[in-house]
Amino acid sequence: MSAHAGPIDAGRGGLAASGTLTRAAGGAAWMAVGVAAVLCGICFAGGGGLSLDSQVPVEMSLTLAGAALVAAALAVETRAPVYGAWSIGLLLGLAAFTSMSVIWSVAPDASWIEGGRTLSYAFAFLGAVALVRLAPGRWPSVLVGVLLAGLAVSAYALATRVFPGALSPDEIYARLRDPFGYWNAVGLTAALGVPPCLWLGARRGGHGAVGALAYPAVMILLVTLMLAYSRGALLALGLGCAFYFATVPLRLRSLTVLGLGGLGAAAVVGWAFSRTALSADHVVLSARIHDGHLLGLLVA
Repeated sequence: MSAHAGPIDAGRGGLAASGTLTRAAGGAAWMAVGVAAVLCGICFAGGGGLSLDSQVPVEMSLTLAGAALVAAALAVETRAPVYGAWSIGLLLGLAAFTSMSVIWSVAPDASWIEGGRTLSYAFAFLGAVALVRLAPGRWPSVLVGVLLAGLAVSAYALATRVFPGALSPDEIYARLRDPFGYWNAVGLTAALGVPPCLWLGARRGGHGAVGALAYPAVMILLVTLMLAYSRGALLALGLGCAFYFATVPLRLRSLTVLGLGGLGAAAVVGWAFSRTALSADHVVLSARIHDGHLLGLLVA
């Protein structure tokens, strides 16, 4: 066969390989943007979990999207095992049990609402498992999407303090609450973005300039978390980082990202905690505007 084989066109092969890599990178980038867009839509459109007017359409959309992804995954022929089947079954069982609690609940209307919410959680998880089967090997895109969404929420939450006259003139609390209306949700969203940030700054592959952005990103996330005054978010961040450093290689590189970003955050947070307009409730708008602009300069 080798005697009759034609010569290899190195230029054509190189161009084909380059085109394939470019298309793959473009697909990964679009998937990351899509994940971020969906998460941002949930955060900004859904708001807090107690607002049914905005929450119900989001829950219905997630349920329908999860069902559509499951149908698409079933249509694709694959012999790969269904990873996460036990988790799917347990979560669906929890949703069923929550819905059945209306039988013995002292507040059946509230139990019914929680049943619907848990069912939407289950279908969102189902959709995520189906997406893994439809686009295997794209976990970096998911991490980047989660990071982008966490940064978008954190940037907006900080902007409500930097520009209070335009975004939060009637705010009476020092804690960051928007876009959820609840400070624990803001803190948890910021904490969720930290582990992907550590991975982005520590990885050996990818563009160096993109990895360098992880340092200021960690700072923004940590400042948001601290100004949300959420102890639950601090606990979640500690547990998430402990799991990350226990299971992920390149620990020293990740620790560098966390340490330098943390130093920048400590300087900003320390100053903010010393300002009454940023750390006390029921402060007049003029004082919040003045200190908010200074906060923006420090973050920048």
